[in-house]
Amino acid sequence: YREILRLDGIMFHDDWGSQRAPFFSAEVCSQMIAPYLRRISDFCHARGMWFHLHSCGMNELVVPSMIEAGVDFWLPQAMNDTDKLVAAYGDKIAFGVSPAPVAEDASDAEIDAAARAFVAKFAPDFDRRPIIVSTRFLPERYVQAIYRHSRIALCGQA
Repeated sequence: YREILRLDGIMFHDDWGSQRAPFFSAEVCSQMIAPYLRRISDFCHARGMWFHLHSCGMNELVVPSMIEAGVDFWLPQAMNDTDKLVAAYGDKIAFGVSPAPVAEDASDAEIDAAARAFVAKFAPDFDRRPIIVSTRFLPERYVQAIYRHSRIALCGQA
């Protein structure tokens, strides 16, 4: 697939939790899942591909196993505390982070302020703690404002 389809990475789907907790303990995950998932992530990495784990649920407790398994990034659902995850593990795994929602009818000034605040929160550590911005369900004007402020913060130009 890598050669024929020119894939950059693999998204591996395996839901590990419910709304309240993982389906298994951190120890079980580390012993029974991480070593086998590591074989797949190593295979991807050896071919220059990233490895994304799609895993629904309240899975904060098993993030160390994700890191052990060689996962490059995880986009947690809203019930997970992404601020806490980025602070604790963001130098070892990238997380998907959703900007605070804005109303569809928000003014340009409100959208610009929200985008600037979101970027200011993550840009200073981006070289050590990169994130993936999840813009699903956001108004397009907001997405463009986040992009513009990201370019200013990271590249010095809009």
